[in-house]
Amino acid sequence: MNPETEVLMKFQSGGAYHDVFNERNRKRIEELREWAEETHRVRGLFRWNAYRYGVLREAWLELQKQFAAKRGWRVAGRPFSTAQLLEGRHNRNDADYCGISGLPYMDHCEYYRLPQRPYRPAAIVTHSYSTPGDIRAYANSNGFCCEFLPWSWYCPGETVAAVITAKNSATGREVRND
Repeated sequence: MNPETEVLMKFQSGGAYHDVFNERNRKRIEELREWAEETHRVRGLFRWNAYRYGVLREAWLELQKQFAAKRGWRVAGRPFSTAQLLEGRHNRNDADYCGISGLPYMDHCEYYRLPQRPYRPAAIVTHSYSTPGDIRAYANSNGFCCEFLPWSWYCPGETVAAVITAKNSATGREVRND
């Protein structure tokens, strides 16, 4: 028999553990009350943060659209693989579903496509925690061009923003890779 059951049985029989059981209940009730108050506070914060996130997300999406328009691209509705970018394929094959290759250099990615059908991949903007040298080495070794942006809108000051395009791509832009 576990101690809780023993205390309960002695309580029901009017035993000496009556006060001990009540004290345990008081502590448990207080813990539950504190938990409920904390949960209520966290839910309130969650609602505020969800609103704030929605506003920030709208601003972030607007930045993406402006960035794409300046380069003659459009924001992609779905991610594509680095293999699709390299080969200029607009459709996926089975190998593309195994995940986006290039981690940790391809982190917090945004995907851009050409504006005309069949909407071929144009570029991937990565906001990576890696160093610029590592990102450039990854790009060079895998047949990509790499252009660093002056700042990252994903996490300013913490991440490095780089535009990754395929060398000889149909993006209409040949980016220096030095």
